[in-house]
Amino acid sequence: MSKLILEIPYLAPSINSLYKFNRKTGAMYLVKEGAAYKKGAVKHLTENYLEQIHKFDTSALYKASYYFHFLKENLINEKFGTDKRVKSLYKTVDADNRQKITQDVVASAFGFNDSHIFGFIGEKRIAKREFTVVVLEKVKLEDYEGEIHV
Repeated sequence: MSKLILEIPYLAPSINSLYKFNRKTGAMYLVKEGAAYKKGAVKHLTENYLEQIHKFDTSALYKASYYFHFLKENLINEKFGTDKRVKSLYKTVDADNRQKITQDVVASAFGFNDSHIFGFIGEKRIAKREFTVVVLEKVKLEDYEGEIHV
């Protein structure tokens, strides 16, 4: 397997609402909604990608691409330009806020440490239904050696 394409039939909630801070212990913890999402998404992957899970190389390095498919009305402010209260054509929906929990779900379902993900991208897409696609591609450490200069 050099490329694995996974579909999760819903979107991850924003990480902004998934973790709370315990003032007594100083620890962060996953709230009930986050735990339910994670449990459901891991269950979906383990039930639908069992063969790929058994063949998955947990020692390899990967690049992960996350494609979050939204309904148009959840990304676009239709009243922009006609309602002075609406300040932007685009709603404040951050794809990167969904990446980490999705990465944790995939790592948990496939039994590897997400530190093996060396490259990652995230995209918002407009679709007729809401869902997530994750593409894992094997990479080599050499691909990530050296500096990037701008």
